[in-house]
Amino acid sequence: AWAESVLPTADLVVCSMPPAATATLYESWMVAPPAGVIVDIASIKTPLIAPIRRLQAAGASVASIHPMFGPSVVLLRECDVVICDTGDAVATATVAELFTSTTARLISLPLEEHDRQMADALTLAHATVIAFALALPEAGVPVRSTTLGALQTLSANLVRESPDVYYEIQALNPNSAGALDRLAGALNRLRDAIRSRDAGAFTALMPEGEGKTGPS
Repeated sequence: AWAESVLPTADLVVCSMPPAATATLYESWMVAPPAGVIVDIASIKTPLIAPIRRLQAAGASVASIHPMFGPSVVLLRECDVVICDTGDAVATATVAELFTSTTARLISLPLEEHDRQMADALTLAHATVIAFALALPEAGVPVRSTTLGALQTLSANLVRESPDVYYEIQALNPNSAGALDRLAGALNRLRDAIRSRDAGAFTALMPEGEGKTGPS
């Protein structure tokens, strides 16, 4: 009740909800938007683009960011914060200024470009880790290699996150299908090389992967 009473005059309104819920909230503000800068931290922007444009048309000042880290992070060293350009320079500068005293790396992207980049940064990465977790045997693995341990730790952390949020990250990004097709294609290439006992095809996969995972 207190939050709702001060919302109209707040200087900054930060919307920390899943993308679909944020879009619904924005729609409810169309008649009388808050006077301050409105900013979401959603991982996917496609559901928000139309509501943001309508809020702006209604006179609202709207920014959009994507902190590329979870709530367990305390220091922002080597952490990326994506600042999406909504076309409102003042709102964008206001939220970017929140991070100027930190060591976070600020990355600017057009609002409409965000989800194309997230198809690789989120869809592909999350799907790979979830698939690994699902492929583990029910009885567990009695021995532990360095690679297995690293992947188990990564997957254990991810699968404990909100499945609803991770579903939206996958399903509400129109670019997800392409990333998942590439993942399936890569797995098929690996499987085919092993099944056919094609050492040349297999060894070619390693330097190809190295070329994509090296320093950018």
